[in-house]
Amino acid sequence: MKTVVLIPVVAGMFVLHSAVAILAAPPEEGAPLFVVARPGADIDWILATADGYRIGPADPVIGAVVHSDRPAFAARLRDAGAILVVAHSSIAGIGCQAT
Repeated sequence: MKTVVLIPVVAGMFVLHSAVAILAAPPEEGAPLFVVARPGADIDWILATADGYRIGPADPVIGAVVHSDRPAFAARLRDAGAILVVAHSSIAGIGCQAT
């Protein structure tokens, strides 16, 4: 009986650890970022305001892989309204590949 209870606890700890690792990874200057906008927000407007451009996917469902040649891009994305900005490399292994 204790094993049945332990499985969801271990699975939950794994998911939480993975989420913390992804969110804690500081974006490198000049590296691609994965950005998520709040529902209803125009990600293209956010990118234009932050002086960046999309490198994938063409029709984002959840978020987009983006880039800028200017410094402090992650901060500009957040200032423009992005709700999540993480290093693309931190999530690339879980199926989010730039096109």
